[in-house]
Amino acid sequence: MSEEAPLLLPAAAKVYHDGCPGCAQERKMEINKGVPYRELFFVGITTLASSLPITFLFPFLYFMMDG
Repeated sequence: MSEEAPLLLPAAAKVYHDGCPGCAQERKMEINKGVPYRELFFVGITTLASSLPITFLFPFLYFMMDG
């Protein structure tokens, strides 16, 4: 009775499946610890670009169309 049972079992090795988006995200999170500045930058640029009118982004587009 001098030997006690462990409170938690050792964690099993993680299994990743090819082509699984959740597994790919888990691998990415394990490699890059911290704030994902690059992904936040892309989301910010996309949000900014989607809120601007198309003539602001491409001012020459108005002159290309025949009316």
